[in-house]
This record gives sequence, C-alpha cells and structure tokens, in this order.
Amino acid sequence: MGVGAVVGGVVGNHVGSGDGKTIMTVLGAVAGGYFGGKVGEYMDNQDKEHAMNVAQQAIAQPVPVAYEDKWRTQRGTPVATRVTTQAPHYDQGRTCKRFVQETTIRIDGKPETATKEGTACFEATREYPQGTWVIQQ
Repeated sequence: MGVGAVVGGVVGNHVGSGDGKTIMTVLGAVAGGYFGGKVGEYMDNQDKEHAMNVAQQAIAQPVPVAYEDKWRTQRGTPVATRVTTQAPHYDQGRTCKRFVQETTIRIDGKPETATKEGTACFEATREYPQGTWVIQQ
C-alpha cells in the first residue's frame, strides 16, 4: 500500500475518537493504499471518503450485491466506484465478506482504474456495541 496508506492512516487517526478513531485510522489507511498512484493523485480526501462510504454501504447489505455510485470531484472530474460483495463466510466466530472495489476516474480524457480486493468483518466495538463492518488489514 505504501505512502498512500501511511498518509491515509494519519488523516483517519486525526478524524476519529475512541473506537471510532481506530476504525477511521484503518479506513484511512485502506483508502490511502487503495487510491494511491495515479487515481489517488486526482482524488482529494473527500472523494476517497465518498468511495469508502460506497464500499461500506455495499458491505452492509445482507446479500451479495454489485453497488455503484458516480460523482464529480471538486475539479469537475467524473469518478465512478463499483463494489461487488460475496456471500458471507465465518472467520474466528465473526461474519466476514470478501469484496472488490473498482474506482475509475478520467485522467487526460482516458479512464484510469484502481482495483482492490479486501475482506470486511462484522465486529462489536465500544463505540458500536451492536457491531459494525470493519475492513480488515
């Protein structure tokens, strides 16, 4: 994941508090790593957060889905992200799902896509005692 993950983790760490701080640090690191490179250069933190929220919405669905969202960056550049989830599986007593997220942005008129695969598990935290989906490192 490299520099993008480190920067994303630092940003996420400054956003959250309590267990939310841990979750935001992990999400920030994941977002920074996912959207590093050319795609990440054209997306600001608000765009990266939007894309991660799309992933969270897809992961939270009770059945496998293909969820897509489109928006424009503050510079007016079109962005599309698509998240596909698989059926839940169990890992160490937790419900987990594999997912694939593809984020495409037009750079100099050409589509550039960042594709990442990951796993999210449903976990109880102090902030969310009923549980929340947490993207695993």
